[in-house]
Order: sequence, then C-alpha cells, then structure tokens
Amino acid sequence: MPDHWIRWVDYYVEGELGPEVVAVGRDATDEYLATQHLEMSEARFRELADRSADVVWRFSLVPVPHFDYMSPSVFNLTGFTASEVQADFTLFLDALDEDSLSMITAALNGEKLPRRCDMTFRHADGSHVIGEVRITEIDNGVQGVLRDVTEIRSLQAELVNQALRDQLTGLANRRLFDEMLDSALHRTLRTDDPVAIIYLDLDGFKTVNDTHGHTAGDGVLREVARRLQAAVRDGDLVARVGGDEFLILLELLPTGDESLVKRIKTTMARPIGIGDENTVTISASVGIADTGSVGRDPTVLIEAADANMYADKQRLQRPRKHTMTGPLVARTAVRVPETPSWLVRQRFGTR
Repeated sequence: MPDHWIRWVDYYVEGELGPEVVAVGRDATDEYLATQHLEMSEARFRELADRSADVVWRFSLVPVPHFDYMSPSVFNLTGFTASEVQADFTLFLDALDEDSLSMITAALNGEKLPRRCDMTFRHADGSHVIGEVRITEIDNGVQGVLRDVTEIRSLQAELVNQALRDQLTGLANRRLFDEMLDSALHRTLRTDDPVAIIYLDLDGFKTVNDTHGHTAGDGVLREVARRLQAAVRDGDLVARVGGDEFLILLELLPTGDESLVKRIKTTMARPIGIGDENTVTISASVGIADTGSVGRDPTVLIEAADANMYADKQRLQRPRKHTMTGPLVARTAVRVPETPSWLVRQRFGTR
C-alpha cells in the first residue's frame, strides 16, 4: 500500500480507570517520515564511511576525549581495529611519531589544529605509514578524513631528490647548492658567522675519459665524490656543478680552513681504481673564498673561489696529467699541455 494511504498519529489518552476516556491526536506522518528518512540517510553515509579506503573519524572532547566514530580502514594504517581505537584512543596516539604526537598533544591542550597536515604512524608490524589528515572543527571536537599517502610522498621525495641531486654521484647539484648558499648567507645577516666556498677542479680528467672511456671516467667521478664527502664535516655541502668541477659550502668555518684544503688535495692524490687492477692518479686545483674577504654576494663569492682555483692551477705550473698503473702501463704518463694564454677560460656563471 503506498505510504500516502497511511497516516501516523500521536495519541494522548486520559481516563483509563473510568468508563470514558479522553484522547487527543495529531497527525505525525511528516515527522515520522522525516525521522525514517534521516535514519536511512545516516545508514547510507555510515556504509560509505565503513567501506571507504580512507579513514573517516570523529573525535569528541566530552565527557572525556575519545573517538566516537572510526572507520574500519584505520586498521590498514595502524594495525588496530576501529573498535580497539574507539575503546582506547591512546592506541592511536602511541602509533604517532614524535612530531605528530606533539601536534595532537598541543591540540588537546587547546591549540588550534591545522586544517590539513601529514602525520606519520608506526604500524603494529613495525613499518611506517604517512597519512594526510583533513580536519574540520565541530562542537566539542573535531572530525576528518585520514588518507594513506606513503607511496605518494615517497614518489614526491624521489622527484625532489632527482631535481636537487647529481644523478651520477648523488651529490647536490647546482640548484641545491644555490639554495643552500642563499640560506647560509641569509643566516649570516643575523649571526655574522663567516661562510666560505671551496671550488675544486680535477686536473686532466678529460684525458681519463679519452684514454680509458667514459665508464672509467664515471667511476673516477663517483670515487672523487665519495672522498670529498669523507674529507669535509657532516654539516658541509658538497656539490657537483660541472663535468669535473665541484663546490663545497662551509659554514661555521673550522679554525684552519687551509688544513681542509690540504686534506682535500691529499685525498684526491691517492690512486683511484678503474677496474681490471688498473688505477689512475689525478690531482685537483682548489680555490677558496669567504664572506669576510669578498662580502655576501653569492655570485661574487663563487667567482672569487673560481678565480683562486684557477690561480692555484697556474701557480703550481704543472701540466694537467694523470698516471696509470696496472696491465695497461704502456699507456701511462699521458700529458696534456697547459692551456694556451690566448684561450680565455670561461667563467663559472657562463657555462
């Protein structure tokens, strides 16, 4: 029978002890149907939330802090079921990393939560999951959606790494070096601490490529990168900015930066294996410049280090060379003449 043929009525009855009763009725059909529609709507939305891959949640502060709803997909992020988290919300807090927990703790103490942020969870199996949280404030609490973005963030980090790192050596590239140099120079405005740049150029590296091939040359560059990283301090930045050119950013200068240059030259002079028991020995020209000498302009700082490096190359007046030991010893002592005076060396910024 269609619904509009049925009318729902509320009755109030008096006089049940006597032979007569008084009844007052009112048409409650619309109210009943509205309640029924609301219940059906809530059931549909709960089904959507329960089946969602994203975690849908609602957190209430009254009468005590607790999750009054948590969708089942929370298990994928934490390893705990929704009923477990609702029964003890500290399970959820214990799964957060230190930064995320600090943010939630601050919110419980009255600070405002960001509308959108990432939180890192420690899954019950020991793995780490990154969740993107979208938060909406409600009366006496907050609600929101939590999505697993671990793979997305990993891909984004890899893309950033590719954009800021030299793919052959894993060192910083020119873009990252420029960003870090700008940041370091900006900090000197507050601290007045000196910043220095070391410019390093391998002598005769082209001959390694020409004589032994690019595979051997790539191996030499990777070993040079490893040695430079080992020679500097943890906070120093080493970047590859050209075929055989490297820049090193130094903050909070060591007491003797000359000893650092000497250490770099010494480590560069050791033979480098290129496979099949063959080795090559190359040298490096090094120049250094600091803000105390040339000021805080990054271009001037780099150009000054570049000029000092080239002066180092000219001062030693050595032919750019490499030597090799091993089965191919007949090809050792390949020498390349000094750059003719008429050949103007391009400056760093125009390459």
